[in-house]
Parts: sequence; C-alpha cells; structure tokens
Amino acid sequence: MVVLPEDDGSGVVAGELAASGLHEFAIRRQSEQADELMVHFPREDYMVMKAG
Repeated sequence: MVVLPEDDGSGVVAGELAASGLHEFAIRRQSEQADELMVHFPREDYMVMKAG
C-alpha cells in the first residue's frame, strides 16, 4: 500500500496496511535506522492506494 497526500505537500509512504479506523489508518514499514515502524495518518487529507 502507498499513502499519498491529497495535496502536493509531502512525499509517498509505502508499506503494509496495519490498521484502518474511522478517523485514521496505520502503515507498517521497515526503516534502516529504526527497524519496524507504524506510521499513523489521519483519514482527512490522505489517500491509501494499492501499490504497483
């Protein structure tokens, strides 16, 4: 999955969809510096799309 902002303000975050709720969703991803991360996004102003 990839997360994209609805405007062009920031970059794309790619990973596995780990949680999805009414007001937010979370993406699990790997980082060289911090190993496994859970990145949370508000539903407002962000889109989740299937990668590829």
